[in-house]
Amino acid sequence: MAVMCLLEQEFNSIDKNSDGYLTKSEIIKCLERFGFEKNKAEEVIKLYDENKDNKISKEEFMRATNKKLRQCDVSCAALRKVFREMDRNKNGTISKDELKVFMKRDCNFIFPSQVEHWVNEYDKNRDGSLNYEEFIGFACNYL
Repeated sequence: MAVMCLLEQEFNSIDKNSDGYLTKSEIIKCLERFGFEKNKAEEVIKLYDENKDNKISKEEFMRATNKKLRQCDVSCAALRKVFREMDRNKNGTISKDELKVFMKRDCNFIFPSQVEHWVNEYDKNRDGSLNYEEFIGFACNYL
């Protein structure tokens, strides 16, 4: 319920003329505010405009955004599961050895030097292992 309220607030902040629709110009302003190119507005409209009236209603926005959030929840849950599986000693981090074991098992073959490289690249706090946040960066690029 709180998420739906936040989505509605976000829609209202983008809908500058409060007519219940997001026009191309309103979408462009929103995209620019977040550093995206304005030519992405057409893509956004094509993705979310279910009735093809060249604007996005509040209902279309809510359905599409809620669907994306559910997909993200599923992806996040899957990543959490993989992280817990890799963290064999349950200390909240993945060591180089734990990563090697997982990659050998699931990828059949892995160079130990590659694992060293990955951990060194994503280990932001330099403790020699990957915490969950660091793991997400690694997973987005390699898993």
